Amino acid sequence: MGTPDTKQVKRRVKRLSQADNTWRWIYQIDVSKPLAFVDLSHSVISLVLSPEANERYLHWMKRHYGRLANLLRVVMVLMYCSWFMPPHIGLIVAIPLFVTGFPPVLAASSLLNRELIRQLCFQFEFWYATCLNALTWSLFAVVLGDLRALSCSILFAFTQLVISLDANFRTMTTSIRTTFLWIPSTVCVSTYCAMEALRIQPSDGPMRWRVFNLLVNVCLTLAILIMNKTYKRRRLYYKDFAYTKIVPCAIYRSRIVLSRWTQPKGRMKVMKRGQSQEPLAIVTFDSLHRAVVRHLSTDLNQQIRLVPFKRSLFDSRRTIIPKYSPITTLSVWLCLVIYGMCFLGLAHACMSVVFLIRSNGDLSRRDVADSSINSLIFTTLFCIPFVCSYQKHLVQKLLRNFDYWFSSLQFAVGSVLLSDLCQWTLWCVSIISWNLWFQWVLMMDALTPIVKKRLRFRKCYAVPVTAAILVNAIGTLYLTSAPGTTIFHSTEDSTS
Repeated sequence: MGTPDTKQVKRRVKRLSQADNTWRWIYQIDVSKPLAFVDLSHSVISLVLSPEANERYLHWMKRHYGRLANLLRVVMVLMYCSWFMPPHIGLIVAIPLFVTGFPPVLAASSLLNRELIRQLCFQFEFWYATCLNALTWSLFAVVLGDLRALSCSILFAFTQLVISLDANFRTMTTSIRTTFLWIPSTVCVSTYCAMEALRIQPSDGPMRWRVFNLLVNVCLTLAILIMNKTYKRRRLYYKDFAYTKIVPCAIYRSRIVLSRWTQPKGRMKVMKRGQSQEPLAIVTFDSLHRAVVRHLSTDLNQQIRLVPFKRSLFDSRRTIIPKYSPITTLSVWLCLVIYGMCFLGLAHACMSVVFLIRSNGDLSRRDVADSSINSLIFTTLFCIPFVCSYQKHLVQKLLRNFDYWFSSLQFAVGSVLLSDLCQWTLWCVSIISWNLWFQWVLMMDALTPIVKKRLRFRKCYAVPVTAAILVNAIGTLYLTSAPGTTIFHSTEDSTS
């Protein structure tokens, strides 16, 4: 009996070989350039130690790092507890906890792989999580306002190690166990801060409420991000996966592209596409998540490898609504009409924010309502041909992606809260159009290259849309925080 992957290849061959020219419509996922090689011996500590001393240090850490990790867990619990102690007691234990928690963090940092850290520095998600981490513990230090803020530096360093865990393959499983303690503790502290924000009186000033509000939002966002990265590494604890000695990366991303599938000469050659000709570690998963490793190299110089997808071939003809998908390249005049609606929709959405800023947040103005309605009409008309042309299976992959839902839900929840603050006036129609633009940017990867060519579309066209979304967010933030804004009570004044 063949493996599940072989059965999938056989069924795929039968389905895709019904016509001789079917291969012309098929695209496959591929990396845009060869993945990097990493020397596993290049750790941070190897910069200052000789090869012999570095080897002795690694052996010592292998024997004693478990004790250091247990020490860090105890220190973390005591740090969180010190925040709820009376200030005079918390100040007494602050310095001993800082001194005790510093060695485990320093030991884990010394084992980071330099080359993988260099690769992570080119990842957007790494810097996004790093900024969230720095902002979270800086706000905690501001809230504490005394010597207990020293504990925030240890917690920041540990969280940064979790974010950089792709580069610390030697202590990955131990660090993840510590993360299981970090996540509930941080969520509980965030919940307590949210309860404290509800008790803040107007006499305390608006700044204290804003600090607590920002702290809760940023901390919960960071906790959700860490939970997702921890969940992605769950296979480390499967017994059959542990024997393979393969480390999954959760932050490091390779740039993948859709390339045209090369025409097969026969069925046997098509079936051999699922088999590797190179002596590399090939990992495939069946329904029981068993890992099969062939030709695993023991060399210290290892290449980063891409885990095979469950579906790697995509038929560009299988769109959402094939009847309304372009079958030939659109004429220049039709493209002018489509992208003209794009310009008008984006321009009216921006004007609705500009009109609000000029009127100091007056939601009852007629020009604000007109520009909001026009933006939704033109944006919807522009998005319809793109939605019809999305490839079905690529859409399914995006809908199963955490990053898509993480960004979409954040934008949607912010839009609902902003609409509620504005009392669901006509300007909220403009907020709907901004959500459509945001989804259009996120779903751009669901367009196959041949469909992009027919729509005369390039990815660089999304740059002004993304810039407009960012400028709109900044303008909306100014409207909601400006001292003399009337955006929250202009509707009440007009109806009274």
